Amino acid sequence: MFLHQPLVRLYTNLFLLGLIPFSLLNKITGNIIHEIIGLAIILFLGSHTFLNIHWYGSFFKQRNRVQRVFNTVIILLLLVSFGSLILSSFMISKSLFSFLGFKSTLMLRQIHTTSAYWFVIFCFIHLGIHWQRFWVLFRKILARVINLNFILPRQLSAIFSLLVIFYAGWVFIQRDILSKLFMTFAFEFWDNEQAGWKILMDDVILMIALVILTQSVQKWTKALFLFIDTLVYVQKKKP
Repeated sequence: MFLHQPLVRLYTNLFLLGLIPFSLLNKITGNIIHEIIGLAIILFLGSHTFLNIHWYGSFFKQRNRVQRVFNTVIILLLLVSFGSLILSSFMISKSLFSFLGFKSTLMLRQIHTTSAYWFVIFCFIHLGIHWQRFWVLFRKILARVINLNFILPRQLSAIFSLLVIFYAGWVFIQRDILSKLFMTFAFEFWDNEQAGWKILMDDVILMIALVILTQSVQKWTKALFLFIDTLVYVQKKKP
């Protein structure tokens, strides 16, 4: 069936991932564009869920129980944050859903901002969990455009990852994102002198850092449990 083709899922994911950074530029794009992007994200996320519905059937067959629990928690938190984001979007809408007649308040705008940041975090942790599968398909698309017959040395790859994480940490502190995650802000500060492309780049780097950190945590967790399993096996073999 056409809808279940891997490339269709990949393009859906790419459009979804591409829209998310732009959804955070509401002060630059304007409200109507922001709401259109938000509506597109809802549609693409719904499509993503439908196109990957087969994954839920094999979910409980995963052997690694820790991994299964972690995946479950992330998906549930992703759904909660997205549900809160959608609900608050309808209630503070000034354009597409203004006919609903809700009155926008400071509290609702705070909930919307906080939900958006948590949604982004859980979304890119989710991507990090499934990065290998995503990258295999994405690499096939890239191979049609550029030559991928090279391997980045492990040392350079590690340095690049560290630079991304450190820069993302600086952006996280500089933009006081922690206050947005826990609704301790009154108004969202926006630096009008900062170029839109710079804000977009910072957002993308934050998202890449989340994927890198998730991948790293997964690798260390697997190594730790492999070590524990080995110790248990050795203890059982002792006379």
